[in-house]
Amino acid sequence: MIAERLNSAKIAFGLKGELAGAIDELSAHSQIPELGAQFHAYPAEEKNQRYSYIGDGIAMPHLRIDNLADPELILGLAPDGLVFNDHKVKIVLLLATPAERPAEHLQLLQRIASLLPAIREELLKQRRAEEVIKIIARAEQQSALPTYINLTQEQIG
Repeated sequence: MIAERLNSAKIAFGLKGELAGAIDELSAHSQIPELGAQFHAYPAEEKNQRYSYIGDGIAMPHLRIDNLADPELILGLAPDGLVFNDHKVKIVLLLATPAERPAEHLQLLQRIASLLPAIREELLKQRRAEEVIKIIARAEQQSALPTYINLTQEQIG
């Protein structure tokens, strides 16, 4: 779900400065015209929601875009941290999804928010995009294994 939407051109290393600048840098990896401007178009209080700091040094700026064919994810790693409000952000994942598919947007948000904190340290050690994708794919596979959290009512009996 996440790994399959990433490729080496959509992963940036060594981001520095502030989160807003990193969003512009990551947006340059996108095929979506003016993606950075779309993220910056919101008032300050809405930007804080759109930038979604989820804790553990991870931010997930996200938005829904009209007439977008498929979701797009762009990952940035900043081992020294980016400034965002009172936080040091070390992992940034931009998420843009079709406005017409809100359930998919929410599903991706939930998946990313549960996956990235678990592999944070491992991701920050990487210097090759291919390795980052492998780590994410492995974590997604492991998280798909049945646990008491994701068993269905039928599986419980």
